[in-house]
Amino acid sequence: MLKTRLSEASGWVAQIINASALFAALSVGLFKFALDVNATRELRIVLCTMGIAASFTGFLGCGLMERLRRENVAEQTRLLMLLGSDLPPHLMKAVRYAVLSAAIAMVINLAAWIFLLVTTP
Repeated sequence: MLKTRLSEASGWVAQIINASALFAALSVGLFKFALDVNATRELRIVLCTMGIAASFTGFLGCGLMERLRRENVAEQTRLLMLLGSDLPPHLMKAVRYAVLSAAIAMVINLAAWIFLLVTTP
């Protein structure tokens, strides 16, 4: 069971990378249509609203992934204590940094959508 807990991090990093790539493709597509010369004001407002909603959904995903990482570390710690091991738990720093990078991307994306919404003529 401990070996399973220690090996979960690699799968999580792959999921974060896949989700980030999908989010980037979605955002670029929405930006393309929002910045189109023929886009109406109403269309831009709707696309900005969708982009802002997607950013908040991404924040939620980042929060849930960080919670899952913390729960995994806590469970590793309990298992190591039950086994009487002096080894420290694996802190899954790769997952922590991937979540942090995704959260930073969400902040940048949210700022871009808000800027576009405010400056829409």
